Amino acid sequence: MDSQEGHIMPTTRTIQTYDPRLDTERLLTKKQAAELLQIAERTIDRLIAKGDFPKPIAFGDGTRGNVRFRRREVIAWMDQHQSTAQS
Repeated sequence: MDSQEGHIMPTTRTIQTYDPRLDTERLLTKKQAAELLQIAERTIDRLIAKGDFPKPIAFGDGTRGNVRFRRREVIAWMDQHQSTAQS
């Protein structure tokens, strides 16, 4: 706090809020990846089968939806495919 003419003045602080949408290290479920890309989860399954999607990270044996995707890789994939579609 600053003091001016004997009065105590509060200092201002900038509070940064956490925005998970900007966190590129975050792991996404298949549902979250599909929502981010605005495609169906089944489309992600087909892309993975073709080898045309970021490799999923399996937890345990990888069954019952126990896979995740690195958000940064999904975004990079999206950017690459957007530029291809626009060319």
